[in-house]
Amino acid sequence: AGKMLNMATVVINDSKAEMNVMNKSYKLNKNKYKVISYAVDKRFYNADPREFIEKYNLQDFILYSGRIEPRKNVLKLIKIVNKLKYPLVIIGGKNYQEGDYYYKLCMKAIKGNKKIHVLDRFDHDSSILASAYAAAKVVALPSWLENPGLSVLEGGLAGANILVTARGSAKEYFANHAFYVNPFDEEDIEEKLVQAYRKKKDNKLAKHIKKNF
Repeated sequence: AGKMLNMATVVINDSKAEMNVMNKSYKLNKNKYKVISYAVDKRFYNADPREFIEKYNLQDFILYSGRIEPRKNVLKLIKIVNKLKYPLVIIGGKNYQEGDYYYKLCMKAIKGNKKIHVLDRFDHDSSILASAYAAAKVVALPSWLENPGLSVLEGGLAGANILVTARGSAKEYFANHAFYVNPFDEEDIEEKLVQAYRKKKDNKLAKHIKKNF
């Protein structure tokens, strides 16, 4: 890998954090690096919550959108939401590359909780996905690692409050506009989830993402 990177004219990273990790391993000439941030479609900025609310009769919920797999820490999120008795919407599918064992654990943890709703993944270009983000109170992504997670970028642009892992590059993207959690610390996730859920939504994060990403 080091030889290949040295042969390259430019090495593209999605964040300074990723660049620094790579540089510790390969010690490339710093002039080789170019940071190009992730970006999201501006249509999420004008997302209308009414479509999702009218279809599912759900509003002001915690939203997780993504694959149901161990790296995303979904099971821990479900257990915390069970304890808090908050409404949770999960939009996503199984991660078949790792089998369905984790998926089944998550479904078992949900069983009997009528406030948790599991929906099949929506087409990324669909208006219903954008509407779900706009209808949510919080978009949560307490993963073991993210760079920084497209669902929180899209959700933040749609006006939701954001809870995201502190591991990775999220702080470069969201600055002081998000609630950051240690994915190993269940108490930290619970505390920040309460804060994010109680916080009134505003457009500060949405404007920040629209301007920069």
